[in-house]
Amino acid sequence: MGTKIDTGYDEAQEFMDAIPRGEYLAKVQDVNEEESSSGNPMLVWDFEIIEEYPGATVRGWTSLLGHALGECKKYWRALGLKPWKKGDDLEKIARKTINKAKVRLVVGVRRSYDRESGEERENNKVVGIYAAKGASKRAPKSSPAKGRSNPKPDVEDDDDDIPF
Repeated sequence: MGTKIDTGYDEAQEFMDAIPRGEYLAKVQDVNEEESSSGNPMLVWDFEIIEEYPGATVRGWTSLLGHALGECKKYWRALGLKPWKKGDDLEKIARKTINKAKVRLVVGVRRSYDRESGEERENNKVVGIYAAKGASKRAPKSSPAKGRSNPKPDVEDDDDDIPF
């Protein structure tokens, strides 16, 4: 007896390999307030790459703890949002940028290990965000996402180490 699928092919989520480090034009695909692994509030930002690797997604995290809002301010400025005020719902404001706001992302590659299989995985993360001005810049061809013998500082060994 076969399983009947209730999701069409075009609706199925895409899974892509990590794209090379570099700077890319992207748009906000989604943003949600979630809890970090340590129980702290954060915004989880999903960006869709527009050029070079269209459809690839890159994730960024911004803490909502008062002492750690500096990263959130970077995202706000890059997205052209007005400064927030005490008591504002940052998720509600940020969600207004979905599929509208474009930014330049500096994308890094992070390395993690599957806890069950021990297999190494690579995925992307936001390491910098700026207002969208001009064309995107590709990663240098000499620094592919895989096979680096000398990883840059933005490569992490564990995917649970979100710093808040």
